[in-house]
Amino acid sequence: MDAAKADFEDLLKSGNYRMDALYYLGRIADMQSDQTTAIRYYSQVIGGSNAVLSQSRVAGLLAQQGKDEKALEHLTRFAQVNPRFAVDMLRAKGQLLVSMDRHIEALALFDQVMDYRPDNEGIQLGRAELLLRMDRLDDAISQYRLTLKRWPESAMSMNALGYTLADRTEEYTEAAELIGKALALTPDSAAIMDSWGWVLYRQGKAEEGLGFLMDAYEIFRDPEIAGHIVEVLWSLDRHDEARDALKDAELLFPESEFLKEMQERYGPETP
Repeated sequence: MDAAKADFEDLLKSGNYRMDALYYLGRIADMQSDQTTAIRYYSQVIGGSNAVLSQSRVAGLLAQQGKDEKALEHLTRFAQVNPRFAVDMLRAKGQLLVSMDRHIEALALFDQVMDYRPDNEGIQLGRAELLLRMDRLDDAISQYRLTLKRWPESAMSMNALGYTLADRTEEYTEAAELIGKALALTPDSAAIMDSWGWVLYRQGKAEEGLGFLMDAYEIFRDPEIAGHIVEVLWSLDRHDEARDALKDAELLFPESEFLKEMQERYGPETP
């Protein structure tokens, strides 16, 4: 890491690939938990393919420091100075507001971004996910259906709607149909394999579903997939294995709220 830092500092001094050098110096400082230096470098990335990511990360770091309003102000100010990134900054503000649990404000921004970029599938899916966070299940499902209607061949939209139906409703037949189509299109996707394993479990096919969940977790270590494995193992009365899986996942993801909830449900051994 120190050698990489020295190389990027030399690159920055040379005047070549300035935006790239600043971005990667910010990344290195970020990985080394030097937030002040990370913010200083990221803030200077005002162009190129990493500009949006860099400014979003500046805001995220400020929010981590408890400076919520300063974080939002940073994104607003960057948009004003760099109007070509104005819509991207609106989206970044929306995502930041979601992380602050300021959902109503976030939804208003998502609606604005959708008006500016109606052909962006990710934004529409993000709006549906936000509605789920707000416990507006029917509205979220309606948004997912509209998105799938707009992109009928999208494995991402099929999976998003299918998983929501499997997880939050009893529409398992439709969920399985959607997820099955998505899996056929992208058979190596860990997210879709997880959804397939989950819908099998919800249909009462826990053993079969567990295999897909395990395969998904091998491809991509994710706290939600780990939590699904724990829940399915528990349903099969394999309680010791479930607790072991939960402990292993908590070591990888100590800050995961999802796993903390799982710990409350399945962690303590019953006397």
